[in-house]
Amino acid sequence: MFQRYLIPALIAFLAAGHAGAGQITLYTSMPKNNAEQLIDAFEKAVPDVKVQLFRAGSGQILNKLQGEFAARQVRADVVMLADEVSMTDLKRDNRLLAYRDAPVKDLPKGSYDPGFTYFGTRIMTVGIIYNTRRVQQAPTSWAELVAGNNVKQTVMPSPLYSGAQLANLTLLTEMPGIGWPYFEKMAKEGVQTVEGNGEVRNAVAEGSKSYGMVLDYMAIEAAQKGSPVAWVAPREGVVAFFQPIAILQGAANVEDAKKFISFLLSRPGQELAVKQGYRPLIANMAPPAGFPAMDKMKVIPVDAAAIEKAGQTKKRFDALFGG
Repeated sequence: MFQRYLIPALIAFLAAGHAGAGQITLYTSMPKNNAEQLIDAFEKAVPDVKVQLFRAGSGQILNKLQGEFAARQVRADVVMLADEVSMTDLKRDNRLLAYRDAPVKDLPKGSYDPGFTYFGTRIMTVGIIYNTRRVQQAPTSWAELVAGNNVKQTVMPSPLYSGAQLANLTLLTEMPGIGWPYFEKMAKEGVQTVEGNGEVRNAVAEGSKSYGMVLDYMAIEAAQKGSPVAWVAPREGVVAFFQPIAILQGAANVEDAKKFISFLLSRPGQELAVKQGYRPLIANMAPPAGFPAMDKMKVIPVDAAAIEKAGQTKKRFDALFGG
C-alpha cells in the first residue's frame, strides 16, 4: 500500500550495487505494526534486501545490546530508538558507525548528530492525554496532574523502560515550577507507573485513568480511531525528540544498513512517516491531521546537558518509585 510513495529514482539509488540477496537486522522501539509497515515499504523499494525485526522498549534494547557487546556477538545492523538520550549512550561507548554521506540536506540541523553517527527520523513530543468522558475541562498545564486528587487518576511510563520518558523526565525535573518536587508528590500520592507509552494510552482510553503523560502520535491516533481521548501540549512546554536511527559498529551488512537509513530520510520515507501518523522532519511537509502547529507549542529540545543527567534521572526515579 505504501509503494506509491516510492519514486523510481529513489528505488534505483537504493537498489544499486546489490548483486545478490542481502539481509539486515533492525532493533527498534517503535510500535510493531509501524515497524512492519516500514520494513514492507523498504523491501518493496529494495527487493533483494530483507529486514529482520526485533521490537522492544528502548531500555530493553539497550540491555540486549550490552549483553551482545559483552559476548562480542552483535546481531543488529541498525538500531532505532525513541530519543537522543538513549542513542548518545551508544555513541559515547563508541558503538555507532558514522555514515558521513547520509542524505541530510533537507533535515533540520539539530535532528542529527554532527558526527553523522545517528539521524532523526521524525518529530515526537510528550504531552498530556486525557479521557474526554472523565475530564470535563481540558488540562492546559503539567501542574494540573498534581492538583487535588488528580495524581491517583494519572498514569505515566517508566524512564527505566521508555527512552522518551527518560528524556521527558530529565527535562521536566529541570523546569522551573516542576522539578523533582513534582515527581516526589506523584510518588507520595500514588501515581501509576507502567512500562511504555502504549500502556498509558490504553489506560486512559479504557477509562481506568483520567490523565497520562504520553507521546503525541499515540494519543492523536487513538482519538482519530474513536477512543474518548484528546492530547494537549502543556503551556510550560513539551519535550521533543527525533526517534534517531544508527548503524552499529560491527554490523554484518553496512551497505544495506545505509540504504535503509537513506530510505527513512528521503522524502518518500518521510511521506510514509506522515501516513503512519508521525510529524515529519522535512520542514515544508505537512504533519498528519490533528497535530498542533509547532509554533503554537513551547518546544523544549533534548540538549547535551539533559543527556548528561539521564543517568542521575534513572537512579533518582528508581529511589522514588522503586522501578
